[in-house]
Amino acid sequence: LKKYPINRIKIDKSFIDDLEKNSEDRTLVSGMISLANSLSLKTIVEGVESDGQLAIIQQYGNPMIQGYLFNRPMREDRLLMLLEEQTDQNKNIHS
Repeated sequence: LKKYPINRIKIDKSFIDDLEKNSEDRTLVSGMISLANSLSLKTIVEGVESDGQLAIIQQYGNPMIQGYLFNRPMREDRLLMLLEEQTDQNKNIHS
């Protein structure tokens, strides 16, 4: 890893699918996040679909998370509209 210009790792959904039931998957994910943290790499975890998976992952650090738990894939125009709505809501909360 140290020979390549890497600044982040992405943990595949296949490691996340059985995270709540499989202790080997939990050990692998924990180790990958720990390794990334020790090398000052950002970690992206993909395929998070349940609150249980999210809770387990958050125990291992503070990686970026992708998955259906948050939203389905969407077109760029829909994403921009969603972000704009959230920005407007945040402005209303803080004013």
